[in-house]
Amino acid sequence: MSFIHSTITRAAAFTAAMFASPAMAADVTERGMSESDFPLVQELVSGVYAYSDTLNAGQLITTVSLIVVTSEGVVVVDGQNTIEQGEAMVSEIKKLTDQPVKYRVIASDHGDHVNSLPALKAAYPDMTIIATPISKAIMAENAELPPVDETVTQARTLTLGGVDIRVLNIGRGHTGGDLVAYLPASDVLFMGELYHRLSQRLGGNHQDRAGYAGQLVRARARLCGRRPNPQGTARPFSEGDRTCDQ
Repeated sequence: MSFIHSTITRAAAFTAAMFASPAMAADVTERGMSESDFPLVQELVSGVYAYSDTLNAGQLITTVSLIVVTSEGVVVVDGQNTIEQGEAMVSEIKKLTDQPVKYRVIASDHGDHVNSLPALKAAYPDMTIIATPISKAIMAENAELPPVDETVTQARTLTLGGVDIRVLNIGRGHTGGDLVAYLPASDVLFMGELYHRLSQRLGGNHQDRAGYAGQLVRARARLCGRRPNPQGTARPFSEGDRTCDQ
């Protein structure tokens, strides 16, 4: 098992368009799927869902979101590309629960992850939008987007209905302002665009592979309360490793 695949936990696969195997193509048509199969909702563990919708970028690929449903509200990490896709997400959330969306975490500030925000804000006007300071500044330049309410400079834990969601700002990433979300109880890790499915590697500008591999090691270290070595590297994890139990 490669360094990247052995480092990412079971649920991080869906952050890479839900299929981490190198044999799986990014273009969903090569997996026998079509646009009519989306939006697609997949339950990862109880109350935690991978939500994906299509993005036409020369290939029929997907943008993936995380939906966490609790007895005290919903947390959504990353969104979709259009207002219409945001409205579809709201409809799917309402099928899952009567609880409102309390938090919307911006893992990536790219358009295909934030353009749906107005639809969610219209449906859930009390929803709190969380981002990095960099993403907040970038999104403020787009008058069509609702403003970011709160920022995470290092780390923050959201707790709803007894469910903890750790939100980490681990530094530069795919957009320069990425956040990572981790649910320790269920061992679900959402990396957003820090792991880039199309190129099968970590990347922001898709050139500094070592730098982004280091980010993943630092993320694991901070999630588990450990320190990576100064070079940002660690021993290769074995296939039996999980996020924090080794």
